[in-house]
Amino acid sequence: MTRTSHGRKDGVLASGPRRKGPATAAADLYATHNGFRFLVNFSFFGWLTFLCLGFSSNLGGGLPNLGARELTVPFKLGVAAAAPASAGPTAEGAQAPAPAPSSPEAKGQALLDALGPGEQAAPVLADYKLQAKAADGPKAAAAELLAGRQALGRGAAADVETAFVELKSAADAGLPGAMALYGLARMAPPGALPADAASGREWLARAAQAGDAQAARLLARAYLTGSAGFVAPDKARELFRRGQELGDPASALNLARLMAAGQGGPTDPAGAEQAVRLAAEHGDGAAMSALGRYLATAAARGWAPSFDEASLWLARAADRGDAAAMERLGDIHMYLAKTPPAQNPVEGFAWYQRCADAGRSGCHFALGRAYALAVGAAGDLPRAWAHLTLARDAGQPRAAGELAALEARMTPAERAEGVQRLTALQASGR
Repeated sequence: MTRTSHGRKDGVLASGPRRKGPATAAADLYATHNGFRFLVNFSFFGWLTFLCLGFSSNLGGGLPNLGARELTVPFKLGVAAAAPASAGPTAEGAQAPAPAPSSPEAKGQALLDALGPGEQAAPVLADYKLQAKAADGPKAAAAELLAGRQALGRGAAADVETAFVELKSAADAGLPGAMALYGLARMAPPGALPADAASGREWLARAAQAGDAQAARLLARAYLTGSAGFVAPDKARELFRRGQELGDPASALNLARLMAAGQGGPTDPAGAEQAVRLAAEHGDGAAMSALGRYLATAAARGWAPSFDEASLWLARAADRGDAAAMERLGDIHMYLAKTPPAQNPVEGFAWYQRCADAGRSGCHFALGRAYALAVGAAGDLPRAWAHLTLARDAGQPRAAGELAALEARMTPAERAEGVQRLTALQASGR
């Protein structure tokens, strides 16, 4: 029996073609028309790519810019680099982002690394070198020194109160050295005598105004350490500048530390570098070394065009016996410079040898690495073992690990020769 549409009047089962929905029609069109298929594929995958790129951009934008970090391994030839040290945790437990590679903070920190910690002790008489000036006369200067030493309890047995009176009389007469010594005596008197920080500050300030550079520097240190009665880095910065103007290299270097650290005023690496440069140009060996080591870092990081100026200052400091300058020259020639003539491993090895002879443990470590890797000199495992052992015994933090790795490569005969090399180095006082 044939089924017809008479059983239903809504036409759903009526004869003729069935009406297709939009999804079915689109599927048929996709299956039978190449052009429509291409359009659909292009639209779908295009939008998918756009969404992925947008998500990736948002994710990257949400991460902090950690900046470049200097590796701690001072070699690049065949040596696996140690992982860079991470920034210290913040109060919330997250890691603080490092300064941008060329930011004032990064340059200031590089200067601080080159300058070192500097003077930290409270001012004492031993820091003051009394100069016999023509206007005062040698006898007056000698009298100031004797009274000052006695007033501070550092001279021969004497009546301290009488020494104070004599020193006060010389200070009242306007002798800058006496003013400075009396200020120190008032600030840090011996024994049970009461201190008078306010009086000490006043007399040291008067001496500084009278042209005594040492007085300016000692008062600045007193403001940093609290010996002046309170801590005032801004006043210390002003006084170090005064000492620099009066020709005191130590004041210039201390001023540079404060400017580089942003202590007592804004961070000013350019001003700090200028202060160090002025002291170096006036012949101060410590300033030459610090300036050269900073300029070497600047060249390695791209802040300076070459290592030429760094090498010049470092060589001048090295000629004065500065072992830190010798070591940095070795660093430049061995691994910091990328192209000759600055890159010269043989010359770098010679500088390491020279500063190791001066007893610098970092150079023993560098020599041990150089002998082990045959960089700048022929490979020599016994010599490498001897130098690395000296570096380890001196507390070089990575020497123990390097020494253990080296011993795994050595034969018993090489180890025995290494002991002989070590004995010879120790006998020579290196």
